[in-house]
Amino acid sequence: MAEKQAVFHFVDDDPVIRSFMLELVPDLGHEIKVFASAASYLSYTKSEIFRLPTAVLTDIQMPDMNGFELADTLRAQFPYLKIALVTGYPSYKANKDHPGCFFMSKPFFPADLGALLGALSCCHYGEANPDILKKDSPKCDMGLEHNCPFK
Repeated sequence: MAEKQAVFHFVDDDPVIRSFMLELVPDLGHEIKVFASAASYLSYTKSEIFRLPTAVLTDIQMPDMNGFELADTLRAQFPYLKIALVTGYPSYKANKDHPGCFFMSKPFFPADLGALLGALSCCHYGEANPDILKKDSPKCDMGLEHNCPFK
């Protein structure tokens, strides 16, 4: 039986970055769906074709709704969803109150993205145990230093 392929959703208003992700992520062995705005992604989450991804990666600095707001909205709908915040503004990383599991600074190298996607793929705590409250969850197994929502 073939191993289930990880599926990532990526939200970024920059078409160049979206195109880059559409080329790179499949080369890393994963599936990806890209969205040009938080609004388009939230609309997709309400559609009949929506399937919960392995994780969502979102840019922070976007018009209309920023990545923090998107992550907060997603966390309210899907408490165990893994979320990585991607930004070209490293100062955001100092914000420890963010709703994401991980920060990745832009620009990034393919190997860095591969490590992040691999780590997010390894953490299946919420998928396996959706009825357990965060406060009762054991140490997750993501393997990278991160802001775990499951602790």
